[in-house]
Amino acid sequence: MSDHSHDKEAWAVATLVDLVTQRGGLDRRMIPELLRSTLVRLGESGVEIDFGYLGETSWYDWDGDPAHLRAILEVAADNFSTTLQVEREKHGPTPWDA
Repeated sequence: MSDHSHDKEAWAVATLVDLVTQRGGLDRRMIPELLRSTLVRLGESGVEIDFGYLGETSWYDWDGDPAHLRAILEVAADNFSTTLQVEREKHGPTPWDA
């Protein structure tokens, strides 16, 4: 992988973690752990996102456009935030709640 791809992946992880923290109501003090447990892999035609906190992996089609990548991260953040809310409804607050 090129350094440029690694930079894009690091940016994508940081962006996703920030979005999920905001939308999912997670405590911002957990950002370092979320950064360590989240992985974004950019392929030629797709994006794989491993969100370790939830143990979820998602795949999205991607055309290489940065604006499309941002849109994918927005959708993924919404999906992960919805899962967090469902888990709270079933099991109560998480240790990472704000």
